This record gives sequence, C-alpha cells and structure tokens, in this order.
Amino acid sequence: MVQDNLGWEPLKTLGSLDQSAVGTDRTILISDAGEVYAFGKDCFSKSKSEVQETKLITTPQRVKSLTEIFVVQAAIGNYFTAVLSREGRVYTLSWGSDERLGNDTDHSCSLPQPLLGALENIPVVQIAVGFCYLLALAIQPTGMSVYSVGCGLGGKLGHGCDDCETQPRLIEQFGFLNIEPVMVSAGTLCVDDLFCF
Repeated sequence: MVQDNLGWEPLKTLGSLDQSAVGTDRTILISDAGEVYAFGKDCFSKSKSEVQETKLITTPQRVKSLTEIFVVQAAIGNYFTAVLSREGRVYTLSWGSDERLGNDTDHSCSLPQPLLGALENIPVVQIAVGFCYLLALAIQPTGMSVYSVGCGLGGKLGHGCDDCETQPRLIEQFGFLNIEPVMVSAGTLCVDDLFCF
C-alpha cells in the first residue's frame, strides 16, 4: 500500500469524488456516480438523552441505505445528516423525533426520510445544516428562495421569531427586501453542552 509522508493511504476504489461533508464525528464522501461513503462514527446523529453505542468505521464504507438515491450533496449536523438528490429532493437521516424535521423517526434511524411539506414538489439545488436545523436553496418560478426547518433557538431560521419549524418554511424576508439568494450556509455555536444553536 502506497502512503504519503503523513501516513495517509489513497482511496483507490471510490473513483472520482465530487463532494465531501465533515462533521465532528464522521465524514461523508460522494462519488461522481452519486454513491455515498462514510467513516467515523457509525451513526448519523447524536442522542441528547441517552448514551448511544457506536462503533468506529476507520475506512470509507458505502452507505447502504442510500444506494437507491443518486446523491449530489451531503451536510452533517449534530442531530441529523441531510443529503440532496440529483432530482432536487432533500432526505434526512435521524433526528425526526417530535417531528422536528417533518418525520417521526428516532435518533438511530439510518433510513433516508424525504423532507416533505413545502419542498415536496419544489426542486432544491443546495442544502446547509447547523447543529439542529436545515436550510434549503430552492428554485421557484420567480427565482431562488430559501426554506428553513428545525430548531429556531436564537432566531436562526429567519422567520422573525425563535419558534421551531417541523416542516420546511419559506424565509419570506428575502422577497420583502427584493433579494434573490444564491447560496446557503449554516453553522453551529456552542456556549456549553446545553446551549447550542
């Protein structure tokens, strides 16, 4: 096996890589064929209320639950992972408890759940996730728009309040300001383990 001077081994079997996503506990790679590979912890989220038994995956492994979806982008949050399909559909894996992301799955769910509601028939071109929320850049007949869903603590969903949204909701302020967004980005700020947004 050939190694560079840092000890890294080349990934020979993945083909060309189109995109990567990095989280605190795992990394996701997407091939030019839309295949998803992951390594790090073997889960797609962290549980807030219980200790989750996980094992470490030390080499990229194909994510079997995503083999039927041609993935073009992935984003890793703390409580969930999201992927975007070539058809413009958003899927989330885990953290659907209490219907925070429009589905009612538990933190250990590794099956992709389509993000329904307002985005069900609107193509999405980019996603971004923070600690506990998701932003989606979508194509509307009038131009680009941004939808948000998840935890609204600190007003980060862009709706003029700090309410949580269980279904994707259009951020209307861009239209009021006559601004057409061209990309989305999200982040995480943790003051301590109990206060992250």
